[in-house]
Amino acid sequence: MIDPRHLRHGVVRPTLRAMSAWSLAAEDLVLRTAAAERCRQHGSGPGIGLWQIEPRVHRDNWAWLPDRPAAYAGVMRTIGACDWDPLEDPVFSHAARGGLARQLEDQLAWNLAYACAHARIRYLRDPSPIPADAAGQARYWVRVYASAHGAESQFLAAARGLYARYPYDGAAAASRPAPRVGWPG
Repeated sequence: MIDPRHLRHGVVRPTLRAMSAWSLAAEDLVLRTAAAERCRQHGSGPGIGLWQIEPRVHRDNWAWLPDRPAAYAGVMRTIGACDWDPLEDPVFSHAARGGLARQLEDQLAWNLAYACAHARIRYLRDPSPIPADAAGQARYWVRVYASAHGAESQFLAAARGLYARYPYDGAAAASRPAPRVGWPG
């Protein structure tokens, strides 16, 4: 089991900040999503990694990224690609970007920052604001992330379990600086 405090401070917050997609509500939602998805993992399902990103969603995220330079740069940092930008490489076509997405799918299983970035992108693709409270986030998770496979009660139970074991003061924690994600660049 990953300590949620380490996941929050060492992965979620720095990744979201690197993508220019951080807010306390977003941080809580992505952390709670990891807890909820961990509880509903199915061995034979298509989801990969802690956030259970499906290959189809992963490819859709890559198709969405080129028009969002800050999020795109943050994702590139999670894979250690600080100096190479495939969008500015004339040889790197749209089809090649699709190939890159397929090659990077395995990173969803072991690269927590990369998987976290794709979980946040899934929410960024929805125009609605992120609710601040757990009940609102549970409804949001079902609508945007879990669809027919998740229930609000699953999300809320996972969130309660997360915070019962590791009490959290969001306001105090949000003021702490976060470590950098990715390679120096």
